[in-house]
Order: sequence, then structure tokens, then C-alpha cells
Amino acid sequence: MNWLDHLISFLTKGFPDSWLIRRTLSKCQHLLTAFIRLTETPILNNAYFMVSGTRDGVVITRDRNISVYYSYLDPGKEKWYLVQTNCDSFLKPCQSYPRRSTTIKTLKENKKDRKKFDSNTMEKMLTSYPVFNKTTIYSTVMSAEYPHLYQTWIKIED
Repeated sequence: MNWLDHLISFLTKGFPDSWLIRRTLSKCQHLLTAFIRLTETPILNNAYFMVSGTRDGVVITRDRNISVYYSYLDPGKEKWYLVQTNCDSFLKPCQSYPRRSTTIKTLKENKKDRKKFDSNTMEKMLTSYPVFNKTTIYSTVMSAEYPHLYQTWIKIED
């Protein structure tokens, strides 16, 4: 965004996304109310929001004014995971940027052994090429059900 985009967003009362996240965390006690706030509040820039509880979740793709797309977790329909990379999840995965398609392939291969898909398996997937590559800054795993499970891998250049 350039300075004019920022000025327009400010004048139209768009929220910085970090303020919206803070307000959502402090005011919303249920996924539905958080979803409504995150999808309907004007923001200053495009963003991806991932929100989850212990059994439900959603990825929201936003532009400044509205929600462009959202995808719900639906374990009953074999949708036991949500994946978000720096590509819009509703578009066909880019062949030259295989992070998303590789992650989805790995998760689909593990659907039968979902109970065995633990933090070690997730770490292996997130720290292996092409998911963790030269453009990766960091990857994080966190769990609402297991709050002690919070791990970040940061790319450090040699």
C-alpha cells in the first residue's frame, strides 16, 4: 500500500489489523462473534485471519472492506485441517510456489492416522522443503486444545 491507500483507509475509519485482532480477542468469547467482527470490520490492508477453538475453526481472507473468502474446519466431512500460506486458499495452487499443495498432500496422506499426526509430524512437515524454503521467514504451530503446544521455527540465514 502507498501513502494514498493509507490515507483513504484512515479517512474511511479502517482499523489496523493488529488493533482488530486485539479487540476481537478481548471482546469475543465465541467463534461466531469473532468471525463476524473479523469479516465485517473495515481494515487498513488485506489480511488472512485464522481463528480456532478446540473443535472448530476458520480461515478468513480479507480485503480492506469485506471478507473475500472463508473456509471452515469441518471434521465430520474429512476437513480436519486448515492450511494458510501467503497464497489465497480459494485460488488454484501455484505450481512455482508448492508450499500449500505440499502441505495439503501431506495432511491428506495422514487422514487415516489423524490421531498419530502429532506435533513431531507437524514439525517435520513444516521444517522440510518446499514448505520451509528460502522465502520462509517463520512457521508456527499452536493449539487451542493443548495450550502448551506452541512452537515457532525461524529461518536464520547463514
